[in-house]
Order: sequence, then structure tokens, then C-alpha cells
Amino acid sequence: LPFLIVTIGIIEIGRAWSVKQAITNAAREGTRVLMLPVGPNQNCPDIDCSSFTGVQSAALNVVRSFMLNAGITTDAPVTQISFIRQTLDSSGKVTTEILNGQVQSGDLIGVQITHQYSSLIHGFFTGDEASINLVGVSVMRHE
Repeated sequence: LPFLIVTIGIIEIGRAWSVKQAITNAAREGTRVLMLPVGPNQNCPDIDCSSFTGVQSAALNVVRSFMLNAGITTDAPVTQISFIRQTLDSSGKVTTEILNGQVQSGDLIGVQITHQYSSLIHGFFTGDEASINLVGVSVMRHE
């Protein structure tokens, strides 16, 4: 019995690690789309780059596609996908806020995904159906 518990625990940790990696990769891919140049004369294949709203919509579609291909639900409230802006103050403290409005060159913008991971064995030991929040974040400097 102890060997079985350890084996199942290792498998469950592997599942959680896999989900964490998948949401981090989805955040990276979404952030790459957010970095596209925006303007009426921009040529972005298959993406409306004429406005930042169009780029955000394309980034959201990319994030959802990567997550669904990994077998992870994108439905709320299990998964929250946010566009974020980070600022760095003079003391080195990073502040993260929801991205509102346009971006400027030099802004640190990206995607943050929070996913409620439900463990197969958590309820077995605790008797409840609590989930673990896994967070994937990617931020890049907009040029």
C-alpha cells in the first residue's frame, strides 16, 4: 500500500507539472502575439493588426488554442486569462496590473493565466474537492 500511494503521488505531481508547463507555454505564445506592431498599415497574416483590440483578440485565441490542444479547459471560472502590464519602480519592486488601453514602446506587457487544477488524489486524503491554483505568466517589452 505505501508503494502504491507513492506511485500515485508521483503520477499526480507529473500531471500538475504538465498542466503548469502547458499554461506557461500558452501565456508565452499569447504574449508573442501581443508584441505584433499595431497600426492601419501593418501587415500581419491572419490577424487584424489595425487596432490593439484586434491584436488582443488574436492573442486570446492563440492562448485558448494552445490550452485546448494540451487538454486544458479554458472555461471560466476554472481558467482566467488576463492581459497584464508590469511596471518596475526605483527600488526594484514589480507591480502587475490589468492591461487597459493602448501600449507604448518600452511597456512590459504580457499574459497571465490562472487555472484551478483539480487533483485526482487530493479529495481522497482530505475529503474535500479543493483545487490548486496554477499560474502561468509571460511578459515581454513592447518595442
